[in-house]
Amino acid sequence: MEEKGVENERLHVLESRFECPICLLCLKDPILTTCGHRFCGNCIHKWLKDQNGSCPIDGQVLSINNDLFPDNYTKREIAHQKVTCPVNGCTQELPLIDAENHIAELHEVCFCCDKKLFRE
Repeated sequence: MEEKGVENERLHVLESRFECPICLLCLKDPILTTCGHRFCGNCIHKWLKDQNGSCPIDGQVLSINNDLFPDNYTKREIAHQKVTCPVNGCTQELPLIDAENHIAELHEVCFCCDKKLFRE
């Protein structure tokens, strides 16, 4: 089940340990490998399918079924990191876990043509 929240791709990574080495963005649904590396869930699954099943960091052969584990601890850590609101002009800093409600309450007006419109 995918966690609801602000799109991670819009976030500035505050600490390098929360950056996916594949997409270079904030980890989304973090996965920990048996060789000790963290990646976005979608990134590592796609990488392993496209790149003959080896870790992009150290080349260790990884099995999608046996060598990848959800990293719930890191997921919680990311959720509590302070981020700046991604809406242009807003300088509010808040925990990521609260960002979606902040946007909905203060910025989001409606959906139109599959695009979010924001208050000025």
